[in-house]
Amino acid sequence: MATADDKVFLADANKRLKTKYTSVKAYLTDNGKLEPKGAKAAGRLAAVENFREKSKRTKVVLSGGVFEEAKKLYGSTANLYNIPELKTIFDDAFINKWDSDTLLQAIDNTEWATSRTQSQETYDVQKVTDPVELQKKIDGVVPTIRRVLAGKGISLDEASIKSIAEKGTRNGWTPEQWDSDTAAEAIRLQPAPTAEGAAPGTTPGAPAPVSSVTASSLRLLAKQFGVDPTESTINSWVNEIATNTKTEAQFNETMRSSAQTLYPTIGERLKTETFDSITSPYRTLYSKVLEVDEGGVDLTSPAYSNLFNAGDDKNKRMMNATEWTSFLRKRPEWQNTQNAYQEYSSAASTLNKIFGGTL
Repeated sequence: MATADDKVFLADANKRLKTKYTSVKAYLTDNGKLEPKGAKAAGRLAAVENFREKSKRTKVVLSGGVFEEAKKLYGSTANLYNIPELKTIFDDAFINKWDSDTLLQAIDNTEWATSRTQSQETYDVQKVTDPVELQKKIDGVVPTIRRVLAGKGISLDEASIKSIAEKGTRNGWTPEQWDSDTAAEAIRLQPAPTAEGAAPGTTPGAPAPVSSVTASSLRLLAKQFGVDPTESTINSWVNEIATNTKTEAQFNETMRSSAQTLYPTIGERLKTETFDSITSPYRTLYSKVLEVDEGGVDLTSPAYSNLFNAGDDKNKRMMNATEWTSFLRKRPEWQNTQNAYQEYSSAASTLNKIFGGTL
């Protein structure tokens, strides 16, 4: 026998669908929804209503109206909907009526979140939540870029300067990286040679301009890509650049290509980043864990090759922060750190309490 709730539901359903159902069971059977056997009328009603509401929410998703609805449910977090990789997460959250904590946990578990450094994630989030403040940060580093370019005698257009500013801000460059990586990026962004055998702005056979390139400056550029060319290779490039047969930009791209061969697990990132910028967070972590100066950390050493060879044979990748920390704590140097001393002291104190102060 239909309950009062059932009757309310059926009256609504019949009006909507222009039907004459006399029981919830008939409605469910006709529409191929939930099996009502053994369920109380109120439970069936709740299940049907949930299905109907879910269908309505699905229509909102298909109509592209999730962003406005998400703002009502999740406040400023809804701005992340404008990040393409997170749209489906918000769609699922809206359809299934997730609370804010469930939504944030789902976002944290996405590849978008796990594949980014903290600096990159902060940048990407601020880009959609507070673009005005982010632009202030980007504009604030432009004078530094201009200073480095002036020191190198390099001229770039405004679009290229903006590109470097955005990239450095997103990757959280250190003061040292603003010097070194700005130079590397500037060389990459410079125009290619305009004629065979001639650098930009020159003609074949014309007297070569005086080059400011030295073996030291090329070796510094190579270092940005984690590459260590032989002395003869460096000297050969210095001579060819000085005689205007090759350019500094070509040297830069050669080092980038060599780095992609040396470090295949970060090959894709090396297309637009340098070895130094990619490994910067790892050098910082190394410095903190082993309590050494970050400037002396050389991750090109074979001793740290495991950093670029995590995962199984079929899916090699770079270590994440947790794996890198664990790796460093297993090194002999860690035993001599203050961190190790405090950890061992804490363990000894705990054991002493367990054994009643007899140790």
